[in-house]
Amino acid sequence: MQFGILSVGYDCFGIEGEFIQNPLLHLYHVYVRANEEFQKNENFIKSAKERARILENRSHEKVLLQWQRFREYSVNQYKEVYERLGVKFDYIHGESMYNQAALEIIKKLEELGLTEATSEGAILTKRKVNGEQTIPIVMLSSEGTSLYIARDVAAAIHRKQQFNFDRMFYVVDQEQTAHFVNLKYILRQMGYDWEKDLDHIKFGKVLGFSTRKGNVVFLDDIINEAKDRVLEYMKQTNTTKGSEENYKENAEILGVSSVIVNDLLRKRGTNYQFKWERAISLSGDSGIALQYSHARLHNLEKNSGINDCLSCNINFKAIDDPKAFQLLLCLSQFDECLLMTCSSLEPKEIPINAIKPDLLLQRSHINQAYLALKVNDEPASTAETRLVMFVAARSVLNEGMKLIGLKPLEKF
Repeated sequence: MQFGILSVGYDCFGIEGEFIQNPLLHLYHVYVRANEEFQKNENFIKSAKERARILENRSHEKVLLQWQRFREYSVNQYKEVYERLGVKFDYIHGESMYNQAALEIIKKLEELGLTEATSEGAILTKRKVNGEQTIPIVMLSSEGTSLYIARDVAAAIHRKQQFNFDRMFYVVDQEQTAHFVNLKYILRQMGYDWEKDLDHIKFGKVLGFSTRKGNVVFLDDIINEAKDRVLEYMKQTNTTKGSEENYKENAEILGVSSVIVNDLLRKRGTNYQFKWERAISLSGDSGIALQYSHARLHNLEKNSGINDCLSCNINFKAIDDPKAFQLLLCLSQFDECLLMTCSSLEPKEIPINAIKPDLLLQRSHINQAYLALKVNDEPASTAETRLVMFVAARSVLNEGMKLIGLKPLEKF
């Protein structure tokens, strides 16, 4: 139905030049206006429902071409945005590809005696709760178009057949929990015991999000705003090393780092209030602070004058210090944190170790050890041993940063 609303809305409110310039933003504005019409205009409602039916039946070439065009432009723009986050997609095959398969799923449910028709002509199945109460799950609308749940059932079956996955993750807002409970229930009723291998990776909402351009926020807006704020800070403080042409590149990396780490500080199902001041802080729990620690360790390693510290004989007296002990203990927990992440499906566990086992522990211990245990101007055996420890710290920090999607900076 959503595309039916958008399609008719674009006929009424779409501006081709604005669509070409920024497809996602313009389609969003069109969809908002179209939804307003859908709430009050009977003719618009009728047209949108008919447009959705036509698309599902693929009975009108012009409508189909419009959908394909909207999808192509949108996917391309999504790829550009996600590429800034270091995310690439190997395979894109959305639920809209399963319109015909969804109708076949509904037919199979009918054959299994798992559906019933309403007086309006819709087809639904029911999920039992506590053995008695039932919750209706509408599979086919009264207009004859399949609903999202039916297409998702078809998609799950196809993906199992094509990839024979061990587990499949749906990374979707936690407000869709009921949808995935229904999905797994229907698959189970159809005899697919692998439904237990489907996991809904729920995430919460970011509250209070706005940029300088307004309250409607897109991911691209967030990254651009973070980059601009970091660039402004860099120029004011002049803390970043490198030539002027490196400023924008570093600002992009630091901006992305600040957005990612700020989101991963909390459990993924938690709603939280976003604050720019915290996200781009050079101190405390931030991606920028994490980058600074990494760059400082790299600089120490590069300028130590020690060519091959890893082959040195360890002088344990050089690291006989509580700060060194805490840092080494923290580094030893890295693999354990990765295992915790795999079992809990909480990415928070990685930055917990990369930044601190309680968020900032590793970074905090690195900073404390860095200040207390000097490398430069120390006797060779002392300097080499301490450098080995700091090289190990940077290696673990580097790996942890890359695992959460950051590009570690060597200069800051």
